[in-house]
Amino acid sequence: RASPFIDFEDLLNYCEDLVCDVSQRAMDKCGDAILKLNSDFKVPTRPLKRMDYRDAIKFCREHNIYKDEEKQNSF
Repeated sequence: RASPFIDFEDLLNYCEDLVCDVSQRAMDKCGDAILKLNSDFKVPTRPLKRMDYRDAIKFCREHNIYKDEEKQNSF
């Protein structure tokens, strides 16, 4: 019998599906406008990369991804 609840893995899968589906629909509907704003945009493909918090912080630092782009505050 199926549970009415989802676990964390189910939640991640749902969010992944949502991001990929919305991105594809947006590109189908107005891809030219999106590419004018970001010519490098690509619809994400499944599975998305998953990492724990420490690895995510390390990734952000190694790739100069800031929590505040203007002030360039690091994670």
